[in-house]
Amino acid sequence: MISHHSKSRCCRAAIIRYGGKRRQCIDCKKTWTIRPKRQGRKTIQSPAHLIVSYFSRAISNVRTMAERRHWGRDRAQRMLARSLRKYVASHNQDWMRFIPEHDQLIAVADGIWHRLGKKKITVYVILLRSVQSDRAVICPPVFVPGWEDRHGWEQAFASLPDTISSRICSLVCDGHVALIALGKRERWHIQRCHFHLIANLNMYLGTRKSAAANTILSLVQRLITTANPITSREICTKLRRIRAASKSRGVRRVLRGLETHYRDFQTYARHHNLSLPSTTNSAESCISGMRELMRRCRGFRSWDAMCAWLTGYIIWKRTIQCNGKNQQS
Repeated sequence: MISHHSKSRCCRAAIIRYGGKRRQCIDCKKTWTIRPKRQGRKTIQSPAHLIVSYFSRAISNVRTMAERRHWGRDRAQRMLARSLRKYVASHNQDWMRFIPEHDQLIAVADGIWHRLGKKKITVYVILLRSVQSDRAVICPPVFVPGWEDRHGWEQAFASLPDTISSRICSLVCDGHVALIALGKRERWHIQRCHFHLIANLNMYLGTRKSAAANTILSLVQRLITTANPITSREICTKLRRIRAASKSRGVRRVLRGLETHYRDFQTYARHHNLSLPSTTNSAESCISGMRELMRRCRGFRSWDAMCAWLTGYIIWKRTIQCNGKNQQS
């Protein structure tokens, strides 16, 4: 119920207008506003481009930003955090606009772990690339407590919309057991990373390459770059003899796994129409940028801060170059 003849709180006398927003008591002549201002310090709006400047390294660190804008360090950190939250909230669905609507998709998957307090958190990164393109779209990362495992990867792929995940036809990965099992269950073409294989071999062969080490590397390179089954069987026979005579447990382990799964390293050669990459270098490059951001932020104080910063960085980066093996050679 609206009172058309309300009385003043001070004298309970009649009230008259005293300008546009003010009123006056006719007895004591006291005035007041009908729309009082909010008490306390005004909230300063953070510039939307502030976090973009930080990601693009136009601003190297918080101290430089504070000096340039004549802010205190605490105020600069608050403004940067506000800009980050606004950026993530307004652009968190933009990545889907850059994925073609009808093409088959190639998924490049990799993960990193980060320690937050006493807990270990795995960040799952998925890149999606059309078979007709050489640019991969970086999906928002998924954060799951614990080590990299089957549950985490299932949760990461489940976060993708059904209209996108249903068009995935191939998976490029480092050979993690959970990823291989997921790819076979979904009947995707699996391409194992060549770089991880060669790096594992070099770790056990040593830095000083002997004639035997060069022979092993040459045979492995020939095996993973051919699609001829006869040639593959001949090379596997030679590697089997070398494995039996090797004294290094690590070399025997790597060669045994290669003999079992060598077809997964040749997938790109058997499916030229997909233009598959033979390594996860695009995902590794993206992860390298995330690690650099972690270093610049000097760690994160909370789960929410870590999720916001890494998600904002991925949203800003948006895409990354991802050439097929035929384009790389």
